[in-house]
Amino acid sequence: LYYIKGEENLGDLFPLTSHEIDLTNARYIIPGQCVQIAHAQKYSSPIRYIFPDPLNEAGWQIYAAQIILDEEFEEWDDVHHILKMKEEVIVICRAFIEGQYYSGNMDRKTALAYLQKEAFLNSSEAEALMLQSDLYYFSGTQAFVGMMEINSILKEYKKNAGDSFSILKFHQEMLENGIISFNQLKKQLVSL
Repeated sequence: LYYIKGEENLGDLFPLTSHEIDLTNARYIIPGQCVQIAHAQKYSSPIRYIFPDPLNEAGWQIYAAQIILDEEFEEWDDVHHILKMKEEVIVICRAFIEGQYYSGNMDRKTALAYLQKEAFLNSSEAEALMLQSDLYYFSGTQAFVGMMEINSILKEYKKNAGDSFSILKFHQEMLENGIISFNQLKKQLVSL
């Protein structure tokens, strides 16, 4: 189900609001991960599809939701923007926690409490993110670095393009070679 009305009383069957579902769709469906994977499949080297760059993949998911809100498609409202900011806070908190947690400077209980307080999560949401960090080392850090890198590339690309900047052209050039590493992506997009 891609859209669930928030005002319907469905109990705990669907814990997400329609706003949260919209942002989840933006991250994972369109223009999110599914679009990124579709472009990677078209690239002549299947290795880039089978083994995508994790920083680029994680960063694109966050960027995909961000660009939807920035371009103000459909009827995005303040709730969407607040939830998007919350998502960015979660990414920053996860990156901080992973550095502390993996180095032994923070135990699991403290990490969970930090996520709940600083990222505005309930206990089950915090536990799910900690489990993700346990299963996929540095997944939060990858998302943070990816988010920062894509925004940095976009800023430099806009500066270089000047008045001829086109967000569609930027996305096409960014995705046309699959999910490649940022050092290669920078060479292609901003000639670094």
